[in-house]
Amino acid sequence: MPKNRSRLTSLTGPTAQNSLNLRSLKATKYFLQYNCNMASATTKKTAFTLIELLVVIAIIAILAAILFPVFAQAKAASQKTVALSNKKQIGLAGMLYMADFDDTMFLHNYYQDNNTRWHLWFYGFDMVLNRGRADYGLLWPYQKNVELQDDPMARSIRTNATWANPTFWPAYGINAAYLLNGLSPSATVPLIPAVMTSVERPAETILLTDVAGFNATTGAFFRVNTVTPPSGIDRGVQGGSFASQFGNTHFRHSGETVTVLWVDGHVSTMKPTYKQGAAHASRRNAKIGHLSRGPIPDTIPVGDPNTLRYDYYFALQKVD
Repeated sequence: MPKNRSRLTSLTGPTAQNSLNLRSLKATKYFLQYNCNMASATTKKTAFTLIELLVVIAIIAILAAILFPVFAQAKAASQKTVALSNKKQIGLAGMLYMADFDDTMFLHNYYQDNNTRWHLWFYGFDMVLNRGRADYGLLWPYQKNVELQDDPMARSIRTNATWANPTFWPAYGINAAYLLNGLSPSATVPLIPAVMTSVERPAETILLTDVAGFNATTGAFFRVNTVTPPSGIDRGVQGGSFASQFGNTHFRHSGETVTVLWVDGHVSTMKPTYKQGAAHASRRNAKIGHLSRGPIPDTIPVGDPNTLRYDYYFALQKVD
C-alpha cells in the first residue's frame, strides 16, 4: 500500500476518533467551569453594604436640601404670577365697565331696592335672605368669575360678611380714597366716581392692589376691599374727614412685594415703604405697610400740605 494511503488511514481511523472525542470532552469541561465561575461571580454579591447605603442617603439628603428651597421659590413665583394674571383680568373687566359708563370708575358699593340688595364691585348680597350673590357684583357681567378677586397667598385670611351664606370677600383693595372721591352710601353724600380722563398719569396711579386688615392686638389678618394711601385719608382730599395712620397694603408675595393693577391697565410688582415708629412695629413684622415714592412720617394729619406728595401713587393729580 502506498505511504500516503496508510498515513490517511491512520489519521482517519479509531485513534483519531478517540483523540477528537477527548478534545471535545476537555472543551466541554472548560466551558462548564467557566460558566460556573461567572455565575458565582455575578451572584456572590447581592446586597449593598452599610457604607454604600449611608453614602446614598447622604447624597439624597444633600439634593433635597438644595432642591426644596428651589421648589418653594418656584411655587411662590407661580402664585405671584396668578395674582398678576388675576389683576390683569380685573383691569380688563374694569375697562369694559368704564367704557359702558361714560369712562367713570366703577363704584365701591351701593344699595338698591330699599336696601334689600347690596352691590359691591366684587360681589353682592341679598340682604333679606342673607345670601351672597356673585351676579350682584358690578364687574360680574364682564368677567363671570368671582375667584379672580382672590389671591393664592391670601387663602388663609378669613373673610368678612360671615353672616351670609354663601359669602365672599376679596383679597384685593381698590383705590377708593381718590378714584371714589366722596362719602360712603350710608352718609348723605353718595360716592362720586372719578372720570378716567381726570387721572393725570394713569400708569402711575393705583387702581387696585393686595390688601389685608390687621389686628395688632391678636396678630390676626382679615379681609378688606379698599387700599389705604399713606396719608390715611378716608375718601379723598376733597371729601375726607378721617385719616387712618395705619396702612393695609399687604406685602405677602415673594421678595416682600405686592402686585399692583394701575389705572392704565398694566400690572407690576412693588416693594414696601414702612412707617418706622414703634406704633407700627407689629405691622412691619406682619408685612403691612404702604406704597410710596419715599419715606413717610408716622403721623400725617388731615390737611397736611404734603398729602399729595405722600399719596403720589394714589392721587389723581401728581405733586413730585
